[in-house]
Amino acid sequence: NNSLTVHQSRSEPWRITLIDTGHETSTGGRLKRIAPYLGDEDFCLTYGDGVADVDLRRVLSFHKEHKLLATVTATLPPGRFGSLKLSGHVVRKFQEKPLGDGGYINGGFYIFNPQVKKYFPNKENFSIETEVFPLMKNLYVFESDEPWIDIGVPERLAWARDNWQE
Repeated sequence: NNSLTVHQSRSEPWRITLIDTGHETSTGGRLKRIAPYLGDEDFCLTYGDGVADVDLRRVLSFHKEHKLLATVTATLPPGRFGSLKLSGHVVRKFQEKPLGDGGYINGGFYIFNPQVKKYFPNKENFSIETEVFPLMKNLYVFESDEPWIDIGVPERLAWARDNWQE
């Protein structure tokens, strides 16, 4: 209904723009559709299907310090399986679902300089990850060791609601 409810009179000095970019639009197409609203300041972007305890102030500081066009936040997903530490054929330790299963993933939290637009292909729908990022010479990653949870499907959203620590 295009209404806004303010729940607290105190707020952060943020400017938030919510834009419906279409259900079937890919990542680059979404970014291209919001471009007219960006202005000339660096901006944050997230896909909205992941929850993480990412310190965005630290990510922004890293981004500005390195004068980057784009910063990707790498996160450690919850492990899918428990692991065993072995010594030969002897189990020395059980570790229940370690973070990351050994590797970082794209956490879906970005900081962009508006000049990233010059890397957009001349089409309406495209992938940031496969059609824009490979063209960039200074695409950096900010590594976050904080927990990350995918909430893109109802089962994982329910799990996050039941298990996420405050």
